[in-house]
Amino acid sequence: MVASLFVTGSVQMKLTGIRCSRFKKFKEPISLPIAPLTIIIGKNGSGKSVVSRLPMLIAGSVSAAAGGPVDLNAGGIWHARSLHDLVFERTGRPFGLGATVANSDRCISFDVELLYVSETKSIAIVDFSLSIDDVQVLNAALESYENIYDENRAYNVVIGDAAYRGVLEWQGLLPNLNCAVFIEQDATKIIEAIEQLRSAIRPPSYLGPFRAEIAGRGRYPHQRVLGLGPKGESTIDFLADDKLRNSGKVCDAVESWFKGTLGGGIDTDVSGDAPMVQVAPATGGIRLDFSDTGAGYSQSLPVVVQNLAVQNGSLDSPMLIVEQPELHLHPAAHGAIADLYIESALHGGVCFVETHSEQFISRVRRRIAEGKISEACVQLVSIDHVDDEDLPVDPVRTITFDKRGQPSSWPHGVFEEALDDIRQLRAAARDRGL
Repeated sequence: MVASLFVTGSVQMKLTGIRCSRFKKFKEPISLPIAPLTIIIGKNGSGKSVVSRLPMLIAGSVSAAAGGPVDLNAGGIWHARSLHDLVFERTGRPFGLGATVANSDRCISFDVELLYVSETKSIAIVDFSLSIDDVQVLNAALESYENIYDENRAYNVVIGDAAYRGVLEWQGLLPNLNCAVFIEQDATKIIEAIEQLRSAIRPPSYLGPFRAEIAGRGRYPHQRVLGLGPKGESTIDFLADDKLRNSGKVCDAVESWFKGTLGGGIDTDVSGDAPMVQVAPATGGIRLDFSDTGAGYSQSLPVVVQNLAVQNGSLDSPMLIVEQPELHLHPAAHGAIADLYIESALHGGVCFVETHSEQFISRVRRRIAEGKISEACVQLVSIDHVDDEDLPVDPVRTITFDKRGQPSSWPHGVFEEALDDIRQLRAAARDRGL
């Protein structure tokens, strides 16, 4: 079974918001609520990947095992070439990160201000705040920038109405609970809140835009293969482990999805020395090795497994992040991929989907209008949003939907290329007298 999230009362705490400021390409503060299904759109180079990968960076950096304040390799991918690249325009000014977790009983937030120290090529925490139900219960501010090079930095600490001076140690972005200032003071509520943050902000299941080419053969996996890898490189191992040791419920669901959507079933064969995944054509005939099929099968298999695994409780992550799940698929299949993420959201997952597919969004809007998913469970995040070409750019715009699936706003120039081409086609035909 998948390890459970931290529970307050009987309701699991989930990541409900992320924040950043002066972070990478975004100068102004950004506060982004997280819905069960969050769809991220924008033009190339707008910063979609920065936003979609931010939960992964924060999750890796709040881990008790984090080696420094920010884990550049969180989730198995590189978020920046160097620590200085995290700072907007690589200046000497601080940048900020933050997150909120909540359930029906409680809301816990933290915000941290960090500074790149060029002399030591490191990141230092200069300010940290922790709030419970919007009431600040802890603030720690660096006592003096003169001791920023010290390994043991002194902070002015405020706990409730009391102020202290003490040396704080950090585990990633969060303070070490074994610090003397917490042991000496009555900080039980703070300690519990930080433990809840760490338990709720767990590493997401991330699939990048270029999934590994599936050769059709794997190796017999270790037991409890709980992740697919950032490129889906462990997908066959995951399926083999499921079929050998977990009743094969994910394998069965995957086979059914491919048969109904792409016309060919997926068969995981574990009878030999190494597992094999083959495509069984709907018309019958010889089974094909994955290496003999088109890129659509190979690129979509990790996406399908990611969703069906979380729906069956077999994935060790409450959050799914995917970039371009529609890659190499015929547009007719984009809607079926959208339905997968809708179903994952309805099963308690939190889905972050970066897409260039108009069909993906249209399917989600249709399901809202049909009542299959509540409009409150879906949001669209538009990067470098422009309402009109004569208006200023909004770095990040959160767009909601009504019960009919109609968006609260729409970015100018997005998904309008086909309509523009039709207009130009008709104009050209008229000009030629056709």
